[in-house]
Amino acid sequence: MPPQRRQREYETAVEPDAIHAPPEKLAGFGEKREVIKSAELEELRQQAQQAEMLREQLTQALAQQGQGGSALAVQDDGSLRVHDFQFSPTGLIAPEQVTQESWEQIGLLLFKLEGSIQFLIGDWLVYGTDLKYGDVDAIAQALGREPETLHQYAYVCRNVQLWIRIHNLSYAHHKLVAPLAEDEQRELPPMAARTAGAY
Repeated sequence: MPPQRRQREYETAVEPDAIHAPPEKLAGFGEKREVIKSAELEELRQQAQQAEMLREQLTQALAQQGQGGSALAVQDDGSLRVHDFQFSPTGLIAPEQVTQESWEQIGLLLFKLEGSIQFLIGDWLVYGTDLKYGDVDAIAQALGREPETLHQYAYVCRNVQLWIRIHNLSYAHHKLVAPLAEDEQRELPPMAARTAGAY
């Protein structure tokens, strides 16, 4: 095949934006890629540890539920039932008979939810929008919520990853660090937690 024809075929087969570099310029690329791979591997390890911790917590919660009453269930009207307590839009409906243990567990759950609801909603929005299940503005309109508020929840949850969040710091603390790079986020919440623990 003539050289000119080969060159034309190469030009039509290769993407115009492809990187063309001689082997000597690419020599250090492998070493740099190994550094990047190590960083990615460490991040994956941390994510796996966080996932395992959450799995253990969920297993423990389900085990406690089995001991203290009926399992968590979503009713036909959309309300939630835990340990025979019904979570309605306007309040908590208690069963006729309730043990002190079930009552205490519900209280602990409520106080945990009190400080976590923005994160729970934000993560839910992030998952749904990533999977193309819904749009934040449409969800806000359908549920009668302010779009800005839901966008803020999703923004904080998308930018402050689960393994960086600290349980004894409020959503407001995490909202403050959301615009920062991940390295800075890793440093600031522990400092804030130490400060919060001092009061």
